Amino acid sequence: MTRLFKCRRHKSATAVIAYSALAMTFASTIRAGEETADVSLQAKDGTDLIRCEEITRYDWQTHTLTLQRKVRGKLYERLRSELVRGHGFQFVVNGKPIYSGTITTAFSSFSFGTPVIVLDEQITGKKLDENQIRIDLGYPSEKFFKGRDPRGDERIKDALKELGKLEAKDGVAPKKSSAISRLMLKRKIAITNVALMALRSALESYRLDMFDFPDEKDGLEALVKAPKQNARHWRGPYFDPSIPKDPWGNAFVYGKDAEKGVLLSSKGPDGKADTEDDIILQRD
Repeated sequence: MTRLFKCRRHKSATAVIAYSALAMTFASTIRAGEETADVSLQAKDGTDLIRCEEITRYDWQTHTLTLQRKVRGKLYERLRSELVRGHGFQFVVNGKPIYSGTITTAFSSFSFGTPVIVLDEQITGKKLDENQIRIDLGYPSEKFFKGRDPRGDERIKDALKELGKLEAKDGVAPKKSSAISRLMLKRKIAITNVALMALRSALESYRLDMFDFPDEKDGLEALVKAPKQNARHWRGPYFDPSIPKDPWGNAFVYGKDAEKGVLLSSKGPDGKADTEDDIILQRD
């Protein structure tokens, strides 16, 4: 496994070793098939378009995906130049492509005979909020679709059920009850806590050289790139090659407080700051 980061001082390196060991255990668990199911939308070359953790709900009746905030908008900006002609995607379950489709825009004059995601379908007046996308059949209408509807594949449904993302008839996604899900959540939380301790150790090393913790505007990036102020004292990088993200793919939250000093936390499973599932560095 690729080393996630390293620190210059021994106390930071110890935390890095522990974090790497936990991450390797987590990865080996996934390889051993003990992880819960995984669903995602990928490009034809295998790169992620929408990751599993970015999908919050899937309405099986309408094949509407509710995504985390800003995911749809960022994907639109990323694919904007390709949308008129269409950008291919694969619906992937547990690493295996189930079916292929096309992502396009409501402004396209092309037609497609595949499952289609109109990434800006909201502008057509369809009842979708800004964080939703829908997988339709064909574009500009269903009459252009050819073949058998692949969206109802039981492998997709089973995976969504296991993940707790399949929307129930009452409009509420069922909660995860799997013992494996609870185990993996505990392991992610453990990895997060070690990562926070490693970051704290690196920040202490930074402070010894720079006589203070990084300004909030520089944030944790000051551990890998010298800030403009007092750059002559900087002896980094204190992490190499970059600051890691938490196990849910989000950046760690950094702040400074006059009384408490450094504030470090993860946004937790819901990816939102200042909510009940935030994981905050606990200090003795």
